[in-house]
Amino acid sequence: MPHLAKMIEEGSSGNLATLQPCFSPMLWTSIATGKRAHKHGILGFTEIDPTSGFVRPISNLSRKTKAVWNIFNQEGKNTITVGWWPSHPPEPLSRGVMVSNRYQRSEGSAKKDDWEMPEACVHPERLAPILEELHFHPSELSPGDLSHFVPALDEMTLEEKKELINRGEMQSLMKIIGDCTSINSAATGLMQNEPWDLMCVYFDAIDHFGHGFMKYHPPKLDHVREADFKLFSRVNAAGYEYHDMMLGTLLRQAGDDCNVILISDHGFHPDEARLKYIPREHAGPAREHREYGIFVARGPEIRAGQQVVGASLLDVCPTILHLNGLAVGEDMDGRVLHEIMADSRGISSIPSWDQVEGDDGCHTADTKLDEAADEEALEQLVALGYIEKPVGGKEKAAAQTRAEHQQNLATSYMDGGLFGAAIDILEPLYHEFPQEHQLGFKLASCYQKTKRIHKLKALVPQMLERRLQEKKEAEEEVEKIKAREEELLKEKKDPLEGKSDQEKRAYHQNLRQLYQKLRPNLYSFQHLMAVVDFAEGRYEEVLAKTENLDRDLSAKSSSLRLRAFAFSRLKRYEEAIEVLDLAASIEPESAANSLGLARQYLRAKKPQVALEYIDRSIALNFQRGRAHYLRGYILLSLNKPEEAKEALKVAIKLAPGSPSAYRLLALILKRVDRDYIQATRLIALAKSLKKQSLLGKARRSRIQGPTDVNKSALQPRIPLNRSLLTDAESVSSKEVITVVSGLPRSGTSLMMQVLEFAGIEPFSDKLRTPDESNQRGYYEHQKILELDKRTPKAWLLDARGKSIKVVAPLIPMLPSQVKNSSGNLVTLHYRILFMERPIEDIIESQSKMIARLASGPQVQDQKKLAQNLRAYENRARKWCQRSGIPAVGLSLYNFVDGSPEELAKFSALLQRSISAPDLKKVVDQRLLTMREQSATEEK
Repeated sequence: MPHLAKMIEEGSSGNLATLQPCFSPMLWTSIATGKRAHKHGILGFTEIDPTSGFVRPISNLSRKTKAVWNIFNQEGKNTITVGWWPSHPPEPLSRGVMVSNRYQRSEGSAKKDDWEMPEACVHPERLAPILEELHFHPSELSPGDLSHFVPALDEMTLEEKKELINRGEMQSLMKIIGDCTSINSAATGLMQNEPWDLMCVYFDAIDHFGHGFMKYHPPKLDHVREADFKLFSRVNAAGYEYHDMMLGTLLRQAGDDCNVILISDHGFHPDEARLKYIPREHAGPAREHREYGIFVARGPEIRAGQQVVGASLLDVCPTILHLNGLAVGEDMDGRVLHEIMADSRGISSIPSWDQVEGDDGCHTADTKLDEAADEEALEQLVALGYIEKPVGGKEKAAAQTRAEHQQNLATSYMDGGLFGAAIDILEPLYHEFPQEHQLGFKLASCYQKTKRIHKLKALVPQMLERRLQEKKEAEEEVEKIKAREEELLKEKKDPLEGKSDQEKRAYHQNLRQLYQKLRPNLYSFQHLMAVVDFAEGRYEEVLAKTENLDRDLSAKSSSLRLRAFAFSRLKRYEEAIEVLDLAASIEPESAANSLGLARQYLRAKKPQVALEYIDRSIALNFQRGRAHYLRGYILLSLNKPEEAKEALKVAIKLAPGSPSAYRLLALILKRVDRDYIQATRLIALAKSLKKQSLLGKARRSRIQGPTDVNKSALQPRIPLNRSLLTDAESVSSKEVITVVSGLPRSGTSLMMQVLEFAGIEPFSDKLRTPDESNQRGYYEHQKILELDKRTPKAWLLDARGKSIKVVAPLIPMLPSQVKNSSGNLVTLHYRILFMERPIEDIIESQSKMIARLASGPQVQDQKKLAQNLRAYENRARKWCQRSGIPAVGLSLYNFVDGSPEELAKFSALLQRSISAPDLKKVVDQRLLTMREQSATEEK
């Protein structure tokens, strides 16, 4: 592949880590947005039409954030996008062209003349006739064209060629070649004739070559027939060669003055890791994937000969933005791959492009799709093997789709390290679908990661019982099938006589599934019980349970890691290293194996070797915060404090809820830099995080209180832990809007009083007068209620230098920029004080206020209300965390009690202090009385 080789030689290249779940529409949307699926909203291959309720192929209407072409559009730059998945219906870009992922499909037409381009798959419509002519139909392929992929065609007679071409494998091959040729024709034609600053093209053919023909790739697998191997063993290699030819054309048309990035969203196993059968599980075909794709970049702004390490799909969008002089959204999960840049200019950022107003070319809320075209496209997804055919009517199909979305969402959370959020989804989902064993294993993994061992201990026997019951039912069903077949054979009848091809496939698929159910993988359950043993300190039991290993390579590697950790706890470090070396030989590209080896070499007092392994782990998976923390620890032990600081800062960014990195960074600042103030702030923050973690654990185990709020059902508050690392002092206090937030009745009005006493003027219209619930006033402004409306927010400019009260549900609506009277965009700077009060006290206070005002019915379901209120809190806090806005959480009762820790957080954020005696002058003493009453009731 000479063109790819030249790109690698002239540019930067390396592995590109994929995401989970490894579904193309989700992955390519992450590439285009720089965000994980739980942020961008594309959650599978299908979606539910909000109008009709029918299931349809996934569309970009489900995407809830801007893609890179939307950002370019609103910044006045031209884009061309071809075949991206999903890009249907094409977005109404004012400065761009979009050819949707439905353009290239040729199903339903035997030849070119029968083919009609799908309706509304091109924007602007003026290009539709041209692109229709550029479409290449599979029937246009000659045997000579196909012989490059299947050389045996050259040696066949005409009749043999016809017979082979009618085989399903050949029809699939022709369709793959035709589709990718159409994409290439559209891309090259548009590049020559339309203006563009950014060109995005998605070729899906290599994925189809892999799923359809990698099993025939050399070396021959035992279960593959010799005749099929001889026919199709060259298909994959030829497919790559064809793509290299197309790459050469694209590079010539782009020119040497263009930065070019070539990526794949995952790879394929071409060796002994190939599967004999697709597993009977959700996303089974994705198990054929290698978890790393490729990244190659070449151009005038790209460094030559640079090895790229630790890159992921999430990094592509931020890198494109930076290359084009645009800011990176701080709510993006990826990073700029600065190491590939020829220059070292600084990286600019904004909180979120979603908050920047302008002509972005996104769909309007009332955009509709053609139902008939949706049905045809859905059938194509079934034919391609992406989804199973929806059965059981509209409601059942929709319920199945919702369940798949929930599972994919949970998997996305897990991939991002948000195991608590995944548990919230998986627990009810597994209860609803107990036969879906994969849900149980995901839930078990989350319990393990969050150290909820008591739940794991209860779950594993339940999973095993269900699996054995399934085996028993499968045995009974197989016996019935065998009995029926024997009766038919006695009558000399074929069991499949008179069946259609589709019915025969369904029959054999059902048999395969039944036989898979007859072979439960008991190793996996034994592994989970070993995890319980490890958590409870029974390390010898772990060694006993992991002595016999799973057949599955990935599961075998996981058990070896657990075995190594048990050896380590027994201080048998050399044996731990030996076991991890074996795991690494099984999965050489496993970041977890390299991370485990780094830990063991560190414990064995070999920090230099540990550093080599931790660097290898980070090169494979940059997104793991714990790995960067360990790297910082190792570097500090090697007396490299400056490098250690940088590693710890990355750890904090990736895992902001873990106090360990804050403590270690504080140690360096204190002992090396002599920066005692910042070190003290970080230590206070680490203590706060630890306390919140302990409170979260206590909250999960506490009995329900007098307001009938089951605290164990509540998620802990998301920590506000980036605040003290943000350089709030770099912006003049006259430019900063001090926001007081929290749930209604959490103490926000009291904090407004405190800020007024401290010299920060309140932004209030005083329309809401004091009453019995707030005798000193509410400190509100009517304009705040407009935050969630599509109206100009220029009035926020008047709030600069002042304090403003915004309830938690409206916090995510705060804009990052507004237009002033001259029409120019002005960036807004915030700092936020979140008031924290026990949820049961808030509910009680709200109930009393509602009763006094007689303004509405009392809420009966206190548990549900508590969960909803906490969700509002966490949504606001998560937005704040992602946006990088300086923020702290203040415990209402501890603050009014004059707690030094709370006063220190107040002072650190606002750069002004208030003393405990001063608080007594401000705080209504009746609040202190209420605090004492609450404490008495708690006791």
